[in-house]
Amino acid sequence: MNNHFIFAKTSKSDAHLASDEVTARYRRFLALVDGKRTVEALAQVARPDEIMETLEWLLANGYIEKIGEAPGDTGLTTAAQDPFAAAALTEDMFAEFKRRAILQLTARFGAAAENAADRIEQANTPEGLRSALRDAEGMIAGPAAPGEAAEVRELFLRIGRNFV
Repeated sequence: MNNHFIFAKTSKSDAHLASDEVTARYRRFLALVDGKRTVEALAQVARPDEIMETLEWLLANGYIEKIGEAPGDTGLTTAAQDPFAAAALTEDMFAEFKRRAILQLTARFGAAAENAADRIEQANTPEGLRSALRDAEGMIAGPAAPGEAAEVRELFLRIGRNFV
């Protein structure tokens, strides 16, 4: 998917936005789709590690449609524009990051973080680790008490900032 594509909501998104058919993550993203922003602009206000998968799901399920392209844009993202391309980790750095993330989770959430820690440990690439961190956040935030959800989110944001 090119960064210069512009998407708009479909009538299906309006009809299903308030239902439980669309998860909170997708509803939050749908609120940003306005028929004016390019994918690149959406990436500036959304979680960049989730944007492509989110757009693909919304498109495949009929909640958004491509309505145009920004003129004069090649659609190519350079390494300087992509914050994740800058995360050139050596193997040792990657292993150390995973170790620290797991230590932070288990220190704060104990046994509740066991499955999340296993998921993180299985990651073999930076992309896989970003996916594992998203999954782990859901694993811990799900059973967390309502007051802890914000704390879980902040911890994962801090871990993610350290990774990039």
